Amino acid sequence: MARYYYASGERIPIELDEEQVAVDAERAGPAEAQALQARAGPSPRLPGGVMLLSRRRVGEKALEGLAARGALRPVYRAQGAALVALPEVRVEVDGEAQRQAVHQALSRSPHAVEIAEERPDGFVLRICSGSGDEALEVANFLHEAAHPAAASARLVRFVARPEPGR
Repeated sequence: MARYYYASGERIPIELDEEQVAVDAERAGPAEAQALQARAGPSPRLPGGVMLLSRRRVGEKALEGLAARGALRPVYRAQGAALVALPEVRVEVDGEAQRQAVHQALSRSPHAVEIAEERPDGFVLRICSGSGDEALEVANFLHEAAHPAAASARLVRFVARPEPGR
C-alpha cells in the first residue's frame, strides 16, 4: 500500500524505512529502553519520548516483544528525512461547517479514535490502538473525506547532521 501524508494540501509520498525502528521509550519501560541503547548503541532521542534505532542491532526477538507492548513506531523516509509517525492526529478547522464535516467523518473513521482535545480552531485525536500507521490513515481519511483546513498525523522529523566540511 502506498503511504503518504498531506502538507499544505499537497500529497507527499513516503517510504517505509526498513533499516530503522522507532521505540516509544515509555511503553518499552525504563529497563528495556536502557537495554536497547546498550545493545543498539546511542540513539537520537526524538520528541514524544521516541528512540530511533537500527532494526538489525535491536534484533527480531526484541522487536516482537516491543510490538506486543505497542512500543514500536513506524519510520518512514521522505525528502531526505526520517519521519516517525506517532499515534496522534491534529485537525484544524475553519468554521462550523468544517467542524461538523470532521465530526461526521469521524463516525466512519477507518480506525478507532478518541478526541483528546477540542478547541474552537480544531481537534487533537488519539488513536486508540496506539498505532502511528493508523494515525496516518485517519489523517489522510479526514483530509480526503471532510476537507478540513488541515489534518495530519503527528510526525517527528529527523534529519541527519551534515558531514563536516559540507
